[in-house]
Amino acid sequence: MRFKGFIGSLVIIFIFVGFIPFALSQNKNSENEDIEFVSDSKKWEFSASPYGWIAGIDGDMTVQGTEVEIDMSFGDILDVIDFGVMSQFELRRGKIGFYFDPLYLKVSGDEGSSGGAQVDYEIKTSFLDFGVLYRLVEIPLDDSFDSTERARRSLFALDLYGGGRYFYMKTEMDIKGAGPLGADKSLEQTEDFVDPIVGTKMAYYLGKKFTIAFKGDIGGFDVNSDFMWNVQGILGYDFKLGKKKGTFGIGYRALDLDFAEGDVFSRFALDITMSGPLLGVRIVF
Repeated sequence: MRFKGFIGSLVIIFIFVGFIPFALSQNKNSENEDIEFVSDSKKWEFSASPYGWIAGIDGDMTVQGTEVEIDMSFGDILDVIDFGVMSQFELRRGKIGFYFDPLYLKVSGDEGSSGGAQVDYEIKTSFLDFGVLYRLVEIPLDDSFDSTERARRSLFALDLYGGGRYFYMKTEMDIKGAGPLGADKSLEQTEDFVDPIVGTKMAYYLGKKFTIAFKGDIGGFDVNSDFMWNVQGILGYDFKLGKKKGTFGIGYRALDLDFAEGDVFSRFALDITMSGPLLGVRIVF
């Protein structure tokens, strides 16, 4: 596991939690009856957020006991990606919400190496995040903001979330000259597992329709993977699509996974970081 990346994720999560005392001290706006809290709403609100994540992959992968080093920047991934589907869904009513975030990615290329030999590969990867959200802190907009949507927007919001992350990977590899007498060696392995995750997310309204949002979580805890972390930051711009509200977002995401299973010859292991820019849109129904 890349230690600096892990420390960075903890710092971001601690920053999120550090906002709590500040938010509570500023929460005097809750006494203003002219301003409605978003978290007091009795209506169900559904949002869908299709996005693209150009994630490079850095780390080591072991398939049937053979370790392969993979080093692809997010620029390289554009050359090897075959197909990808990514979206985030959220259903919320008041302080409680539910989320469902599927991701599927298929890549193939020859950017791997094993003992100096070239590796051709095809990797099919799926993530599925699911769980519950709870609005912990909210500061509504006050009169200092010139907004026609004061009743439906927060200046600052902090959520806690917890649930699971399902992971699936099917890997096929051809290692040039790695077999007996220099023959090619073919490997294929499929693994899947579910890990618990806990995290926090925050959003701060900058004004002029701009919002900055962060989220971070940690998980695994030796349930299946040894440990994993995920961080994401997005700058959003609000717009209207007919009667629907939407946000265009651009940001960056990093996900680190450390997993190992099996004996010497059947061993499947991942010590990888996926990171890169993301671009998407959020539509509220």
